[in-house]
Amino acid sequence: MKTTNVKTAKMNARGKVVEITDTAIKIERSIKGNVEIMEFALENPVKDIVVNDSVKIVYSDKDGKLTAARVAKPGAKSSGKNGTKQSKEKPASVTK
Repeated sequence: MKTTNVKTAKMNARGKVVEITDTAIKIERSIKGNVEIMEFALENPVKDIVVNDSVKIVYSDKDGKLTAARVAKPGAKSSGKNGTKQSKEKPASVTK
């Protein structure tokens, strides 16, 4: 018999952090004028995220539980694959 891996759909949510622990995060988001609270289980503890930060969460529904795969501040650039930040610097101008 062939076994197939079923991929869970990745979804996105943006909102303001109202509560955060090492294992869970709660955000408040507004959709069409309605405010709702969403709670996510964290796969890994997040760093540099505190209450009142605006965040973008990539999550999936695992066994009826929302599980966050990634939590980041919108507009924050992620570092390169090897963990070093890549930047393009202009060479210093030479004056004669």
